[in-house]
Amino acid sequence: MYATNRLALILVGLSELDRRLTMARHQFLAQRLIVRHQMALFTADEIWSYVTHRLTVAGVAKQSVFFLSPAMEAIRLCSKGIPRLVNHLAHFSLLAAAQQNSPQVTPQHIELHAGELNI
Repeated sequence: MYATNRLALILVGLSELDRRLTMARHQFLAQRLIVRHQMALFTADEIWSYVTHRLTVAGVAKQSVFFLSPAMEAIRLCSKGIPRLVNHLAHFSLLAAAQQNSPQVTPQHIELHAGELNI
């Protein structure tokens, strides 16, 4: 009667996925979803913790040397707390600082990349 081999899917997407699942033509799929989760926006403290954690995992001993408070504030303002944008801005602003042989990420590095992302 029931198949013993079942298919399990993990759907990951932006709010666009949620919007599409509310459409009538996708109702059959939406009814079969067991778990839904939407990440909340990062607070200023969570942004600081997230960026320093990523640097620690990368093997950096003194994380605060790279991102001073003005740079973290620029990340917060430009990303609006969206985790994906926090990650992009931190990553690419660190690369921009390295390309300019800058010992620290400045708000200008972050704003430059934010402009490239049109945010």
